[in-house]
Amino acid sequence: AGLLDRLGLPYVPLADLDLAAHAGGLELLLFPYNPSLPDTAYAAVERFVAHGGKLITCFNIPAPLARIAQLAPGAYVGEETSGHFASIRPANGGLPGMPDITPQASWNIVAMTPANASGRVAARWHTAAGVDTGHPAVVVTGRAAHLTHLFLRDAPDEKARLLLAMVGHLLPDAWETAARAAMTRAGAFGPYAGFEQAVAGLSAATPERARADLEQARSFHARAGEALARGDHPGALASAAEARNRLFRAYAAAQPARPGEFRGFWCHNAYGVPGMSWDEAVRNLAANGFNAVLPNMLWGGVAYYPSSVLPVAADVGVQGDALAQCLA
Repeated sequence: AGLLDRLGLPYVPLADLDLAAHAGGLELLLFPYNPSLPDTAYAAVERFVAHGGKLITCFNIPAPLARIAQLAPGAYVGEETSGHFASIRPANGGLPGMPDITPQASWNIVAMTPANASGRVAARWHTAAGVDTGHPAVVVTGRAAHLTHLFLRDAPDEKARLLLAMVGHLLPDAWETAARAAMTRAGAFGPYAGFEQAVAGLSAATPERARADLEQARSFHARAGEALARGDHPGALASAAEARNRLFRAYAAAQPARPGEFRGFWCHNAYGVPGMSWDEAVRNLAANGFNAVLPNMLWGGVAYYPSSVLPVAADVGVQGDALAQCLA
C-alpha cells in the first residue's frame, strides 16, 4: 500500500473473505503475502481472471492460486550465505521501466516458474557481489506477475519502480496514471499542494545559493511534461522525481534559522561515530549547523560509564568511560 501511494495508483484494501463480494469492477488483485486463502476466494479469483482481471502475487502462494496465475509450484530456497539474495535484476528482456538493479536484502524465496510457454522469468536474484544466482525473482505470465519473495522496505524508490513495472506489464494505462501523479507530487510538500504553487512560493524566499536548484527544478518539470506528451512515461517519472528533488533542496535552503533553535544529533553508539573521534564528529556537526548531541549512553540493563545503578558495560574496561570522552 505504501508503494502504491508513492506511485499515485489508487487501490482498495480487501479482506480475503470479501473477494467474492467486492472483486467486481477491479482490474487487478494484488496478493502481498497470502500463503493460504479461504476456499471461497479461489472461485472468486477464477471468475475475476475469466473476465480479464490480472493478478500480482508474492512469495509462497497456495496451489489453487498458483494454478489460476499460470505458475508452477517452486521449491523453498534459503540463502546460502548472508547477501545471497541481495538484488533483483532484469532477465530475458526484463519488463519496461524495470530498474537495472533493485536492492533487496531477502533471506529466502520460493522459486516459482511459469506453468506454460506463455510465461517467462523477467528478473533473477543476484548476490551482494553482483553474481547471478540463477533463481527467479520476477515471473510473468499472461495472467499474472509474481515476486518470489515479499516487497520489503529497503530501497523504496527502486521498489516502487519495480512494482510499477509489474503493474504496467499487466495494466499499461498505469504508467500514465503514475507519471501524471509524479508531476503533481513534485511540489506537494510543506505548505504547497503542487509544483506551480511551490515554485511561486519559493521564488521570493529562496536564497541566492539555492536559486540554481529552483531553476533546475523548473527545467526537469518541463522535461517531464514533454516526456509525458510523447508517451515516454518512464522518462516522465524520472524527470518528475528529479524536479521534486531539486525543488525540495530549494525549499530546505529557504527555511530561516530561528533564534535559539535546538538542532540535535542522535548518536546510537555510546562511543560515537565508528572510525571517527568525538572531536572530529563534533567539529563536523558544528560546521553543518548542529548545536546539540544526544548520545546513547545507557540501555535498560547496562551503562557505558561508571554507574552505581546499572551494571557497567564490559566495553568500558577496554575503551574507557564513554560519557567522559563525549563530554570532553
